Amino acid sequence: VTFAGLAYFRMARLTAKHGWCEVTAYAFAGYGFLLASMGQEDEAFRFAELALGSTRTDFARPEVIMMVHAFLAHFQKPVNMSLQPLLAGYRSGLETGDTMCGTICMSVYAHVFFFSGLSLATLATDMRQFAYQLKLCQQNLALAFVIPCEQLALNLSGETEDPIDVSPESMKRDLESYHDELFNETSTSEDVPLSMALYFKAFSAYLFNDLDVAKETIDKLLARKTKRLDGTQIMNIFFAFVDGIVSFALIRSNKRKAGKYRALAKASMKELGRYAKKRSLNVAGLLSLLLAEKASLSEKNPEVLRKKYGEAIRQLTQGGFVHFSAIANELAAMRMIEANDEYWAEFYLILAAEKYVAWGAVAKVRDMKKHHPVVAEKGPNTDKAQLAVDSSKRGSSQFDSNVDSLTGASRFSHIGSLKASAVSGSVLGQSSIIAGSTNLSASTIADKLTFGESQHSSLTQRSSQHSSQRSSLTPGA
Repeated sequence: VTFAGLAYFRMARLTAKHGWCEVTAYAFAGYGFLLASMGQEDEAFRFAELALGSTRTDFARPEVIMMVHAFLAHFQKPVNMSLQPLLAGYRSGLETGDTMCGTICMSVYAHVFFFSGLSLATLATDMRQFAYQLKLCQQNLALAFVIPCEQLALNLSGETEDPIDVSPESMKRDLESYHDELFNETSTSEDVPLSMALYFKAFSAYLFNDLDVAKETIDKLLARKTKRLDGTQIMNIFFAFVDGIVSFALIRSNKRKAGKYRALAKASMKELGRYAKKRSLNVAGLLSLLLAEKASLSEKNPEVLRKKYGEAIRQLTQGGFVHFSAIANELAAMRMIEANDEYWAEFYLILAAEKYVAWGAVAKVRDMKKHHPVVAEKGPNTDKAQLAVDSSKRGSSQFDSNVDSLTGASRFSHIGSLKASAVSGSVLGQSSIIAGSTNLSASTIADKLTFGESQHSSLTQRSSQHSSQRSSLTPGA
């Protein structure tokens, strides 16, 4: 346990003993982070709820928002439900002078937006605007996490010559003097911006079937001391998925020299499986897809494979992950091609291309057309899609050059229409508490808090409102 972990534990104990104060929310969020890093995700989520309930409704503390929605909320909530709170944390940080936590909220926002599978064109446009604000605030670390997201979105949208290039050189124009410190490829230090850029590069290379680049990039990641973000950050789920999906492709291409990639694939499924056991809504489909890929190494019956990939596609579609669903459909098509099942191969290829276009990955669909004539003949029109992308770029972002940076983050009216299936088709988790015998219990903390009369009634009211919201989002409720 680190010094920070001991501090979180001490803060939570003091709150239980002496009652609520202005840093109670931070204590709960920090202790939840500590529990999550120890593998007690259910109890960690309960403390995340306590942290949000202990925060004044008219004031979003950026450090609390950052910890809850980067590390804890995704255990039991659809990931895209964190977008609006993260924007609120960013705005609050700028308004109150806590620019560091506020801008970190923005970098987490970029990760959540990408993970949710929302429009790549919107992501690229908004990250360009946010990058400008981060430069003004001289928040280079947050900028280093935002720029790779922008670069990947530009590549997949077909706006760059090389869709695989998420290299440090491609981002040097945005990071200037801070670039060499954060993106030194020869370094094995524990700074993680380079690791994120490398994962995006491996993901891009995989999408465009350049396994040589994917292998080289994964090998670089394996050589680094730290290739993950801290704790249970949402992007660690994506990183584990990339480890697994690229490893299975490398195993398939060269089974004789695939020992370390088999181990990496096994480790990635184990990591995702731990989240899946905790009923994480954002992991089940990714794990099912990796399990389908594993089964396809030995299983040759196309009907069995269709069921396995079909289950992954169903889960990913229900969760609203259009980009991961597109990958699942494309992989199912590859397995049907190997089985000489032309009907299902065409079915999955066309569906994959449509989903890639819906995501905004025009460059990917153009690449598919080069390798699969049926996509060129029957697939979506990428020229029209490009026009839609250009139109989206002009109109999707509500930033305006005349809008002050302190109020610019209040945009995104379209967030209200975020994939309703991801919310309506999800269960927000069980209300029971699984508490370790050596840990503070969230329910015990709630019982022992000695609030003032008005503070206590206010928190109780917010808690009941939150419970009713959870019930309304639960199917069958």
